[in-house]
Amino acid sequence: MSKFKELNNNITKVMSALIDNQNICKLLNYNTGDALSKPDIENTTELLYKNIYPYLISLDAQETPKSFICVSLDDFRSLDRSLYFTNNKLVFHVMCHNDLWQVDEGLRPFCILDEIDDIFCNGHMIGYGKMIFDSSNLVFAKNYTGYRVAYKITDVNNLR
Repeated sequence: MSKFKELNNNITKVMSALIDNQNICKLLNYNTGDALSKPDIENTTELLYKNIYPYLISLDAQETPKSFICVSLDDFRSLDRSLYFTNNKLVFHVMCHNDLWQVDEGLRPFCILDEIDDIFCNGHMIGYGKMIFDSSNLVFAKNYTGYRVAYKITDVNNLR
């Protein structure tokens, strides 16, 4: 498998892990303060390209308030002429409309980020070994505010 096809597989696995987490799905799907007490979402794949994207989206195109996650791989490189990328970063942009920040458990972006951290930092993502928190930056535009959070991938177990 080529280096770039490998990235395709990796981002797909990351998006799958996100939709497998009911708390993330509820926080993205339900625009109410009691989102986490709402019923489980049966078909979480409906959130793909609606609330979970493998690229950055334009906030200008958002007609109704919502919350979403944009996933990307950044700073990837090939060390020692390897056939695979190593030492890259997994980046999440967690954005919420300003009217949707408050939930019963605190603030929606932090609740989402806590779930992401459990999946990708505390656990081990298939294909990736150890990941460590790298950085976070506040992001805002129009009526949306959120965070860009990056995890450094320190060990890659290729997905073949």
